Amino acid sequence: EGRYHDGPLKCIIGSDSAGMPIFSGEKVQFGNCSGALEVYYSKQVDYYANLMTSPRQPLTVITRRSANAHVLDDVHAQLMSYHKSALQQKNLDPSLLKPPTVLVIANWVADADFTPGIGSLQPATDRARAAVRKPSSEYNVYIANQDYGYKTG
Repeated sequence: EGRYHDGPLKCIIGSDSAGMPIFSGEKVQFGNCSGALEVYYSKQVDYYANLMTSPRQPLTVITRRSANAHVLDDVHAQLMSYHKSALQQKNLDPSLLKPPTVLVIANWVADADFTPGIGSLQPATDRARAAVRKPSSEYNVYIANQDYGYKTG
């Protein structure tokens, strides 16, 4: 159940005079790239619900320092297993691909403090909109989804 698709990514194509990376702004095939991948999109299921920090807080961020850090390896192992033959056909060894460093779980919780609705938000205040756009002060995670938009349609 569910689906996944490529999220935003950035690829290093060099460095500037200060040694800082220069990014391509577009995908570079087989390049030094990093980014996001949406690996699940469906209704809340127990696996992800059990990882939430609160039943009324739809955002959970898991890093290598989190109590649930094993989830990073679990998700990676499942993806590598699923794509093993396709990767091997391209002469890529799945065991050499690095696991993710951050996992963001955003569950749609209908009775949370901020609830989405196709093009509307309850409560419809500037504070609510700001909190939904950037729900965590600890991470640079921003919501981009039609369900949290300002207009219907």
